[in-house]
Amino acid sequence: MNTTPSTMSNHSENLDLDIQQLASEVRRLEKRLRAEPDPSIDALTELRHALDDARLTAWSVSTLVMAGHASRVRNAALLFVTAERIRRVEQLVKNICGDIEGRAITLQKNEMDSLLSSVNSLREVLMHSLAESGHL
Repeated sequence: MNTTPSTMSNHSENLDLDIQQLASEVRRLEKRLRAEPDPSIDALTELRHALDDARLTAWSVSTLVMAGHASRVRNAALLFVTAERIRRVEQLVKNICGDIEGRAITLQKNEMDSLLSSVNSLREVLMHSLAESGHL
């Protein structure tokens, strides 16, 4: 793909327009959430995850652009987002362990099954990654 300065400018303008349109759509959706009957929990969960991921990436890119690292923003942002997600998972796991051990929460069987499945999936991916990198 040929990325001349003109092409890069067009991509940047298109991205800016997409961001502005999405921000407007999110504001419209937020107003509907306040006024209309409750949507399904699955739809809300999907929205929350998408917004959380987008917010974290937007914050990371914004921080790097403001710091003057525009030419390296993409890779640095992805590394930063990954590091932040790992930090958040570590903190959540510690908090959940403390809540369960301290009996601050009681999980239902389906909640335990779901959490265990997620933890097992993460463990499998980590073990596979370690094996591929030769760290096992």
